Order: sequence, then C-alpha cells, then structure tokens
Amino acid sequence: MRRIIVLVLIALLITFAVYGLVAALIKLDDAGAHLAGQGRTGIIRSFGRAIVTLAPALFRGIGIVGTVAMLWVGGHILATNLAKVGFHPLHHAIEWAEELTHNPVLSWITGTAMSCLIGAVIGTLLALAWQPVHHAVARRHKG
Repeated sequence: MRRIIVLVLIALLITFAVYGLVAALIKLDDAGAHLAGQGRTGIIRSFGRAIVTLAPALFRGIGIVGTVAMLWVGGHILATNLAKVGFHPLHHAIEWAEELTHNPVLSWITGTAMSCLIGAVIGTLLALAWQPVHHAVARRHKG
C-alpha cells in the first residue's frame, strides 16, 4: 500500500511540475513584453526584448524535440507491441540497429534512430491513408 501511495504522489508531483513548466513557457513572451515595456532599468528592458526575440526560436526547438520524441516513443511502442502479437520485423530492426556497435551510447542512439524511423514511416503511411477519408468526410459535410 505504501508503494502505491508513493507512486501516486510521485505521479502527481511530476504532473504538476510538467504543467507548471508549460504554464511558465506560455507566459514567457508575455513576461518578456512586460519587462521590455515597463522594466525599471535599461538592462531589464533589454532582457525583456531578448526574451521576446528568442521565445519563437525556443518554441520551434521545443516543437522539434517534441516531434522527434513522439516519433521515437511511438515507433518503439508500435514495434514492441506488434512483436508481442507475433509480428517481429520492426522489433528485429531496432535490435539490429542497437547491435551495430558495442559502444552502449552509440547502441542507444542507433536503436533510438531506428525507432524514430519506424515511427516516421508508419506515421506518414497512416497520414497518407487518412487523407482521402478526411477529404471525403469534408466534402460530405459541405454539400
């Protein structure tokens, strides 16, 4: 019972931390604009302008990292679960990529890259397959 309570508390802590970080990021450019316009010193106003200038690049970077992470995790989950139901080629491809080197860091990188590739290919195929369905539904609702 104690383990369950600890796990729930850790899950809540991580959830609040992540949502708190997201909230801070959302308000980052607002805070920068406020500092740029109403900062008490020139240094603080310059800092505010720098925040406003750099925020779009930060958000683009977070978007790229998030996309890669989703491809990686999605590709790995897909390969693992398909292997559990008897379809092993994708999981074997990840294992093959991991075994290309005996260096643990490079092994992790190659396995991760293969998971990303699997996620990207399957995701692209699903998106392409969905396009005609999406267009047909949109035409049906129009007319």
